[in-house]
Amino acid sequence: MKICNNLIIKIAAFVLICGVVLLAGAPPVAAANVNIPNANLRKAINAALGANRAATAAVTEAEMKTLTSLTAERARIRNLTGLEKATNLTTLDLSYISSILYRVEGISDISALSGLTNLTTLNLSDNAITDISALSGLTK
Repeated sequence: MKICNNLIIKIAAFVLICGVVLLAGAPPVAAANVNIPNANLRKAINAALGANRAATAAVTEAEMKTLTSLTAERARIRNLTGLEKATNLTTLDLSYISSILYRVEGISDISALSGLTNLTTLNLSDNAITDISALSGLTK
């Protein structure tokens, strides 16, 4: 019985060592980039993430979670895809401010905001939004 226990301990140690060696040689897992197809939204997000970031830099999911405030007045943002990853946003201002033309062409689909349950301040004035049902779950 003692020989059997020693053998089990040696096998377990061998498996553990092999696993550590294999993991040590594995490449690091790359951070997932967020799909932000609207160049103006990507530019605004990169500006909010840091002054030294390129406007076209890729944005990771982890970086999106660090955003608590995003202001992009008059930024001509039409597509909010990607913003759903900014789950810690408390303040969002994507107003356009008085443009009759842009009310027709501005943001119309706000479904990307439906999961942003930490929002306490939201300004989407002067856009082309006709359906606000995506905001029904936002209670703060």
